[in-house]
Amino acid sequence: MKTLLFSFLALILVSIQVLSQGTDVRESKQSKVYFGLNIISAQTKIVNEGIINASALSISNRNSMIGSFEMGYCISRFIIINVGLGYSTYASHFSMDSIGNKFTATDSENESYERRVSGNGIKEDQKIAVLNIPACINFQVPLGEKLGLFMQAGVSFSIPINKSYSSSGQFTYTGYYPAYNVVLQNLPNHDFQSGFKNNVTSDLKLKSFNTDLLASCGIQFYLKQNVQLILGVYYSKSLNDVSGYTKSTDFHISEYANQMNSLMGSTSKATLESLGIRLGVRYYVW
Repeated sequence: MKTLLFSFLALILVSIQVLSQGTDVRESKQSKVYFGLNIISAQTKIVNEGIINASALSISNRNSMIGSFEMGYCISRFIIINVGLGYSTYASHFSMDSIGNKFTATDSENESYERRVSGNGIKEDQKIAVLNIPACINFQVPLGEKLGLFMQAGVSFSIPINKSYSSSGQFTYTGYYPAYNVVLQNLPNHDFQSGFKNNVTSDLKLKSFNTDLLASCGIQFYLKQNVQLILGVYYSKSLNDVSGYTKSTDFHISEYANQMNSLMGSTSKATLESLGIRLGVRYYVW
């Protein structure tokens, strides 16, 4: 984000200098409508805010590819508006050495007891793929016949099309019965397992429609009269909470063997974020 802000500032300063010098620019001969393709190599992350045991949590992000198709119209030599359709993927890895909790449960004979769960070696991979519909405005500064600078900002409406998590860990489940002052353990037939290795894959709960902020800046270069190359820095971030989980303080990462809940279910807010290098090509048709 600091790199992007610095690039924006540098571009604004250069723009002021170029415009004050009255650079001669092609204007009337250039086509107004274009179609374009963009490929972005980005580091993406799924930000889980207020996650359970955050101080003991280790998080690593993943590199992903983002692709988009766009159509634009040049309002003037300095302003372009464009809309498009894109595909983005996000991934993050979470790990935790140990976790433990307890809660009231009821056994097969309808008797209440305190269920105690402890786990270690907790790992979770969250993966999200979304369909993007961006709408942006571009401010461009020609530096001559072929070279120019650009800044782009806008919003993207995103629809999740793939949302999954894979969790694993080793768990021990015991039961304390206060009426008898006894702890039951190592009884697999009664759901009291020791050292059980969970390995679960399931779907994340996400909102069906989200909004993202988009920003990009860099250079643009005409390879031919109607073919333009784009190279710059790209940044996007969710403007809303994408999590579809009901917010609750009563979160259990695992209640029984072969069952694990996503860590996203314990968060106060989840957002998607990406920062990368953008390479694009535009073909002016009219």
